[in-house]
Amino acid sequence: MAILNFNKKGNVITDVLLLIIIFFVFCLTVFIGYQFTDDLNADIQTDSSFNNDTKDLSQNMTDRYPTFFDGLIALILILLWCLVLVASFNIDAHPIFFGVMLILFIFVIVVVVDIGNTFEEITNEADLVDYRDDFPITVWVFDHLLAVVLSFAATVMLVLYGKSRLG
Repeated sequence: MAILNFNKKGNVITDVLLLIIIFFVFCLTVFIGYQFTDDLNADIQTDSSFNNDTKDLSQNMTDRYPTFFDGLIALILILLWCLVLVASFNIDAHPIFFGVMLILFIFVIVVVVDIGNTFEEITNEADLVDYRDDFPITVWVFDHLLAVVLSFAATVMLVLYGKSRLG
């Protein structure tokens, strides 16, 4: 599978799309996992066969879930940005490819807008809308996904094509 081979320089656009899709799927999995955890906790709290320690533990885990995963998503995003910047610095790119990269990046923008809208539609469904407020960082990232990706792209292009002045 060529899309999973991160060693080739010509796969920048496919690599970016793959990482965005993986990030999207991970965030949706976190949302659905929280819904499952919340439902399971509600069942445990109403079941008389569980003792109070078990109920307290379940409630504690359910209360910590959104804070932990919202912070984890922010950390993943920041580390991903750093990884891409370091990788971009190590790639030797000729400035002539800047124009080609801009043209191909239009496709990435279209996909990113669709992914942001899809995330909003899915999390605004009746089952998940109650959990949006519990994940402020994740919701903010997807509400501003285009700006986040454009910021990524601007810094990557700055590092990728601006480093020739340093050397």
